[in-house]
Amino acid sequence: MNKSNTIMPQNEKKLNLIAGVLMLVGTLISICLVFFFIQLFKARNNNIIPNVFNAKQIGETDTSILLVWNCSDASDEFIVRYRPANSFDSLELRTDKCFAVIHGLEPYNTYKADVIPVGNNTEYEPVSVTCKTSPYCNVTDVVVDNITNNSAHVTWNYKGIDEGFTVAVYAVDKDGKRCLTGEKVTLPKGAINECTFENLLSELCYSVCVMPNTKYATVGKSTFQTNNYSKSYNRYVITRFGICASDTPDTFYVNAKTVLAAGQPYKTFMILSGTAKSTNKVVMEAYITDEEGKIVNHSQVDDVYLNPNDKSDFFYRLFTVDISAPSKPGNYNVFAAIDGVTVRSNKFKVE
Repeated sequence: MNKSNTIMPQNEKKLNLIAGVLMLVGTLISICLVFFFIQLFKARNNNIIPNVFNAKQIGETDTSILLVWNCSDASDEFIVRYRPANSFDSLELRTDKCFAVIHGLEPYNTYKADVIPVGNNTEYEPVSVTCKTSPYCNVTDVVVDNITNNSAHVTWNYKGIDEGFTVAVYAVDKDGKRCLTGEKVTLPKGAINECTFENLLSELCYSVCVMPNTKYATVGKSTFQTNNYSKSYNRYVITRFGICASDTPDTFYVNAKTVLAAGQPYKTFMILSGTAKSTNKVVMEAYITDEEGKIVNHSQVDDVYLNPNDKSDFFYRLFTVDISAPSKPGNYNVFAAIDGVTVRSNKFKVE
C-alpha cells in the first residue's frame, strides 16, 4: 500500500473539520452581534424620554376646542386634562394621536388644558395650554306690538353673550316664503333689545327674524299682520283705484273689474291728486294678497314724477301698474301703495 495515498484523506478530514468549526464560530458571532445591536437599540430608546412641545389651540366652537401638539417617538399615548380657568375640578381624555377635540364646554369661557405624554405606563412632564370657546347667544321671546298699518315694534330676550343683533322683517307669500324685500336694522353691542320698523305695507302677513351677531347663535322669529290701510299719504290722495283690462286707454273714466280671468294680464289704475313740485318723484306699487294676507303678486314702477307740469303745484293724474291675475280661483285683495305706504285697496274674484 502507498503511504502517500493514506495521508491525503486524513488531511481532507482535518480541513473539513476546521471549516466546520469556523462556520460554527462565525454563526455564533453573527447571532451575538444581532443580539448586541438589538439590546443597544432598546437601550437607546429607553433613554428617550416621552415629551410634548408646541401644544396650541387651533380651533373652537361655542362648546368645543381643538388642540394639536408635537411629540417624541417614545410617547405611547397622551392624557389631556382640562378644567375651567376658575375651577380646580378637572376632566380628562386619552388619545394616541397628536391632537384632541374637547367637547361639552361652556360658551365664551376660558379653560386650562394639560397635555401629558405617557410612556411605559408612566406620565411625563405636561405642557399647559390656555384655551377659549366662542361666544353664544340664544334669542327667545320675540314679541311684536304697537302694530299699525305701516309700522310695528319688536322686542326680544336673549341668553348668552350680547355681541349685537340684526333684525329683519319681510312679507311672506302664500307658501310662507319670503316675498318682498324687507327692512333690516343692525343694533350694536350693548344696545337696547328693541326696534321699530316703518314703511310696511298694510294688511300683510310679515315675518320678523332676530339674529345675534355671534358666530354661534339661535335665531328668534315671530309673525304678525299689519292693520288696515290708510286712505292718504302726506298731501297725496288716491281718489279712485281698481283693476282694468291691460289694453284700457289712459283715461280718468275706466270701469273697474271685480271678476278676473285666472292667469291673465291686467293693470291697476290709480287716480292720484294732491300738490307736488314737478321734481317730486314717488314709487307706485300694486300687490295682490289672498284672504289670509299673504302676497300672491307684486309689481311696481320706480321714480314716477307726480307733477311733470310746472304751471301749477296741484295735480290730478292717472297712474297704472301692470299685474297678472292669480292662477287659482278664489277671493283676493289688490292694494295700491305710494313709497311703501298702502293707501287704497279693493277686493276682487278670480274665476
